[in-house]
Amino acid sequence: MNQRKQYVVDKKLQLKYTYSIIGASSMIIGFIIAIFAIYAAYNNGRLQRNNENLNNLILNHTNIIAIQDNIVQAMITYSQNVNDSAQRKAIGDVYQRHSANMKTLDSNVGVFREIILNNENTIFYNYILIAIIACFVIIQGLLLHYLLIRKTNRIAGPIHVMSNHMRNIIKGNIPETIRDIRKDDELRDFYSLFAEMVQSLYKRSAKDKEPQP
Repeated sequence: MNQRKQYVVDKKLQLKYTYSIIGASSMIIGFIIAIFAIYAAYNNGRLQRNNENLNNLILNHTNIIAIQDNIVQAMITYSQNVNDSAQRKAIGDVYQRHSANMKTLDSNVGVFREIILNNENTIFYNYILIAIIACFVIIQGLLLHYLLIRKTNRIAGPIHVMSNHMRNIIKGNIPETIRDIRKDDELRDFYSLFAEMVQSLYKRSAKDKEPQP
């Protein structure tokens, strides 16, 4: 038997079960996504607050570096007019310690900036992941709709054929034979029994139409 070109032959049956299954699965998946989205939003908010705190630390470090530089530069300028070698040496030691401290502060600022960048990347990837999941849900819904329509067509198709035959029989048009359904259609046993019933009705009708002796 040829394939049916029309997959929706019984809208009430096929669409009812298709949308009920899609609705149930969408509720479950939607609940899982909602939990994930809330968790991701919470983490993103926490990371954004951490970035704000780190930016404040960077600003404080920058201010400290600027103030310390000004102080040390002033001391170096002052040391040029100092004749006492001990004071000049002490200022030189302060400058060396200052340079080491500035390297440490600069290193801390670099670490803070790296953490901020990692947090921003994590936030971005969280949004990307949510978008991917949303696309997956849409694709899954479309695929499920297609598969369910195809699957319910295997049930609705035989019912549709039998219903048409029943309407013709009610009108008095009893077919001699009924074509077979597709190999992968459901209700094959019931359809075979229906075909036997129609053939029996046809034989009785033909017998009743025969002229009486």
